[in-house]
Amino acid sequence: MSSFTEKYHELSKCSPPALHFSETMRWEQRFPSMKCYGDVPAIDFSGKDLDFKAQYGSFEFLRCLLHCAGGVLPKSDETRGFSWRSCVSVAAAYPTEIFVVLRNVEAGSGLFYFDVDAEKLLQIGSEESIDNLSKAFADDSLFSRSRITLFCTSMLDRCVWRLRESSYRIALLDAGALLGNVTNFSKAFGCPVVPLGGFVDSVWEHELRLSSGEVPVAAFALDPELRGYIPDSVPSLDPFVAKEMLWLDVSFSLLLCQNQAERIPENVFRKRVSKNYFFIQSEEYISLPPAPNLLHDFLESPEKLARHPYFCKNFIPRTIKLSEFSAILEGAVRGHLSFFSSGYLKCYILIFNVEGLASGLYRYESIRHLLQPLNLEVSEKLWEESHIVPEQLRHTAFTVIYAADLSKTTMLLGDRGYRYLLLDSGIVNASLHLFAEPLGLMAKGEYGYYEDFLKKIIGLDEQDSILYETMIGAPQKD
Repeated sequence: MSSFTEKYHELSKCSPPALHFSETMRWEQRFPSMKCYGDVPAIDFSGKDLDFKAQYGSFEFLRCLLHCAGGVLPKSDETRGFSWRSCVSVAAAYPTEIFVVLRNVEAGSGLFYFDVDAEKLLQIGSEESIDNLSKAFADDSLFSRSRITLFCTSMLDRCVWRLRESSYRIALLDAGALLGNVTNFSKAFGCPVVPLGGFVDSVWEHELRLSSGEVPVAAFALDPELRGYIPDSVPSLDPFVAKEMLWLDVSFSLLLCQNQAERIPENVFRKRVSKNYFFIQSEEYISLPPAPNLLHDFLESPEKLARHPYFCKNFIPRTIKLSEFSAILEGAVRGHLSFFSSGYLKCYILIFNVEGLASGLYRYESIRHLLQPLNLEVSEKLWEESHIVPEQLRHTAFTVIYAADLSKTTMLLGDRGYRYLLLDSGIVNASLHLFAEPLGLMAKGEYGYYEDFLKKIIGLDEQDSILYETMIGAPQKD
């Protein structure tokens, strides 16, 4: 019998054609918060220049963090008259909202809502609210130790009118993209990021005063003191240390909550699930060359994380160097596949124009940075035709395909596992956008595809479901 997750995924596979008309690709011309907390204390974060040399816990560190997570960029000719955010949004609907719990930092302590438009933190709760929030977690030890914790929610009202059945799925990808920005920002500052996925939704809804169309999604704890408490999920800047940390991470068990429906009832079922890393068993594999970790660029100039607004352009023909390909996978994919989903997210690479690699479908193993050839007879033309707008895919150099066996995932993680899979997909997608730019390349997400046809064209296993795609290539010049 199919699980709730499998039935929902089947329902949301077909994207409405209206998604791809440019007139519908905006959330009006600004991002109204749709929230009213009345006359509450506020911390003003407005200002022109960001100090990316700030220390953890300082007022300026928090300001930079929130701006890179989802701050609104000023309108200009470059933004085409629209207010864009610093994070990637799959359908440009920006449904993700940010709440922050602060403990003993320069900005103070309490529960806050980040008003993106006004660039202010609105205090909506005190220590009592924080204590109540801690009851939502099956294990609150990480939450209680962190001085900065970000909570993400998704306002489905912003995208359901256009995305219809797909709105929940796309909203989770967007939340993952925001968390991807947070992850890379924190890593650039040497601050570990710990995902908090096991919690009871209803406690959040009450303490954060969420509307009926807003759902809790995920939380991240950021604190240097957590470095020795849990293995860091992001590769170290030292590639040798990175391998060691990833191997240690294999034995780490993540505390998760699961239940039959998406919302966890009062009788929470708690289960420890060990991370499930993929290893290539076949003797036929390709070892990718060592690559510089592109986070070094952000250590030198982390203001790149608050990049200019991103616009989708068409690709132009260009062969990507193997070193560039390896660097993108090393920085954006390796170490980001199992933040929430315990290793059940699969990463396939569809290659068309990468130096030294034959065109076709590969499976990526993140532990040892290897590729396993699966199908070297994929037709690029048929692959393009398996999408709603084939013109947007032409001259793609390679594509990252996120997939999972939903039956196996829900068996182990419950239906909430679908949430975790999409969050990790969003984190990798945002990282690909970020790490492609220093190499003069462009990443472009795509959810307008015919899944059954696409799986047949590339030769994907029948039990796998495709969650999302990210294309990489050289952008057209202005």
